[in-house]
Amino acid sequence: TKCLLFWYHMHGKDMGSLNVHLRNYTGGNTKYWGVVGDQGDEWNLGRLSFTHNGPFQIIFEALIGPGIASDIALDDIELTDGYC
Repeated sequence: TKCLLFWYHMHGKDMGSLNVHLRNYTGGNTKYWGVVGDQGDEWNLGRLSFTHNGPFQIIFEALIGPGIASDIALDDIELTDGYC
């Protein structure tokens, strides 16, 4: 079991979405976490626990909204053993 912790900031009236996917060694992707829309003008803690066998990649996917009034940022990304 692994724990992924990260801080994210998503602010603006035209906000899109932020997703976390895991890609396995065969190339398949699984979405494990996601949030949509304005999350306030503050930093928020994202966390997810997962179990995965074999090599994997963590993919952060930020999708734009309908306009230009939005910002997405990530900070302090940490991967540790055990549950969150």
